[in-house]
Amino acid sequence: MIKAYKLQHSANLGKMEKVIKVVKAYRALATSVAQAQWMLFYKTGSFDKDLDVKKIKTPLSARYKQTCQYQAVGMLASFLSNRQNDFVTVVRKSRLNEDIKHKLFIINRLGLWQSTAPFSQLKHKKEIDAGTLKLARKIFQHILSMNRKPAMKHINMALDSKVALVTDSMPGETRHFDHWIRFSTLEKGDPIYIPILGNEYYDNIPGIRKNFIQVNVSGQNVISFAFIKDVPARTDYLPETDKLVPGPGLVDALCQRQGRFVR
Repeated sequence: MIKAYKLQHSANLGKMEKVIKVVKAYRALATSVAQAQWMLFYKTGSFDKDLDVKKIKTPLSARYKQTCQYQAVGMLASFLSNRQNDFVTVVRKSRLNEDIKHKLFIINRLGLWQSTAPFSQLKHKKEIDAGTLKLARKIFQHILSMNRKPAMKHINMALDSKVALVTDSMPGETRHFDHWIRFSTLEKGDPIYIPILGNEYYDNIPGIRKNFIQVNVSGQNVISFAFIKDVPARTDYLPETDKLVPGPGLVDALCQRQGRFVR
């Protein structure tokens, strides 16, 4: 299980200002990247973490662009996975006949909500026709419309070692600080070093420190840094609330619009 642990920093005012500038540029870049990814999704039915985003203007480096796009696509993919689960729930609760349900489940499992080309599913000997593809598309579009898409304008930066390298020592410095972050700024070739204080709580958490850090700037321009650890997953957790999804009437209504039989 990946968990973030906030640690105290001792960056001076000048360094903090540089970090704030990076965060603002990163959030603007993430917003533009997400827009490009959604355009790609509606065209091809999928996202691409390696999409060419050279045309997106930003003061950030190419390494930041790659890191930002990986983070944005990860968020979008997670969102899409949840909607995929919603699709299953909605179809299962509908009054569609079992054959149509099976075909819709195949389309959903393959992520072909945007596809219009009929195809054969050899494993289950199913012919996926254009009408069922259209129904799947309408169901999925409606589910998307009922859920707010991930917003990028306030995201924390999840940075890897290409742009934010964590070290446990720094030449010429005392051992007063436990860690240092070599942080790439908007000025090419002019990184800053941010001193970080450890704590017993973080040190005693079992797990492996990942080559990522999380950086956030609040609305009051308060900067925080968090280290990421891969810790053993808990086995005693129970969710407090049930998940809310669209009701079964959604599919029936869409079928009626298409003139499809649901029984």
